[in-house]
Amino acid sequence: LTDDEIYQCVETRRDALQSSPPHVEPADNPYAPVIMAMLNPILSKLRGGLFSSLLYGYSVVEVVYKPYEFDHTIEEVCKLNKVPPPKYVIAWIGEVPLRYFEPLRDGTLIYRSPLSGMPVEVDTKYKFILTLNNPSFENPYGEALLSRAYWAWYFRFNGWNFFAKFLERAGIPLLVGKSTDTQRMGAALSRAHANSVIAVDRDDSVDLLSNEGANQGNAFDVFEAAVVRRIEKLILGQTLTSGTDGGSGNRALGDVHNDVRGDKKFADIEREKVGIQTLVKALCELNEYPILSVAYSGAVDLDADRAARDAILTEKLGVEFSDTYISSKYSLESDDFTRRTAATAPLPQAVQNEQ
Repeated sequence: LTDDEIYQCVETRRDALQSSPPHVEPADNPYAPVIMAMLNPILSKLRGGLFSSLLYGYSVVEVVYKPYEFDHTIEEVCKLNKVPPPKYVIAWIGEVPLRYFEPLRDGTLIYRSPLSGMPVEVDTKYKFILTLNNPSFENPYGEALLSRAYWAWYFRFNGWNFFAKFLERAGIPLLVGKSTDTQRMGAALSRAHANSVIAVDRDDSVDLLSNEGANQGNAFDVFEAAVVRRIEKLILGQTLTSGTDGGSGNRALGDVHNDVRGDKKFADIEREKVGIQTLVKALCELNEYPILSVAYSGAVDLDADRAARDAILTEKLGVEFSDTYISSKYSLESDDFTRRTAATAPLPQAVQNEQ
């Protein structure tokens, strides 16, 4: 993550995920605002810990609870929704080092103390939130995205070091001096590299020796572009225009880019949703609330083509879509929208007079 290209690609994935905030449903449940009031102060920290599972294969977030003490925000929410204050709230939450924890194939989580090293099975229902990225029987640790970026990082990191040395050696032209006093000429040439000025005797001469052609570093541009495309395809799923900048077809490629971005965002949401749901369920059970579910706002961007087609079908052909269609195709919950009732057309004046 110290590589600027890898870091900015990861931040793009993280920013897209942060643009879709989670909420608790059903929204009309009086306990939902209370749960959200407990989650809001720690939500950013929780989502950051859950996102690490994409980078390293799995992540472990520890939760510390405490008996409820007076909190102005929670008191106002409880009073507004006419529910009693909670019994337990979150005292601290944070991501813990992976080297102390080991997920097993059966879903259990093992903690190894740095002092004794003895394996201890820990609670993943209330205390620790374990999030895995595509685990399998052969790899219960999950798929680490950054492990796939190692060779791209390795070549790019060492490529820049090699290019810096190349510029140091070949970027500055080599001065070749001819003189009977080689020591004096060598000292003069060294000063000339720093001052760009040299004075020699009439019997001495100085020639400029420079490299031509591909040795000027043109090959490094091709190398750098190839490595950057590899990193972008790995983390973002595409490179936006795939090397066709300024050419034809940029609109179509941009649409593909947006579709892939939406797929990656949806996958990140589904992975994170499991961890947040674990914490919400734990808070509900500890406080003897009904079990609530986690949903996301703006999880899927609006499909402009579908919306335009549906508008034509509605306005021109009089098609009426069901609530189920609207909810599934536009990622809206049933309580997110209402039907607009058609206004009754006014009666003609003649009819009104007869009445």
